[in-house]
Amino acid sequence: MGQQAFPKTSNGGEFGDGASVHSNKKRYGCLRMVKEYKSRFYIVTRCVRMLICSNKEDKY
Repeated sequence: MGQQAFPKTSNGGEFGDGASVHSNKKRYGCLRMVKEYKSRFYIVTRCVRMLICSNKEDKY
């Protein structure tokens, strides 16, 4: 009594109420952003290493 049944979603109930679909998109967006920052950090560290090594070689 007093309880309503939740209607089934159009996706066949695979993702429940649809909220997890949104969270999956959010998660993939965050993962993509983390990968991008990781690659940028890698490039910057390689450039810094190259500059440090070239300065050491020029002094000798």
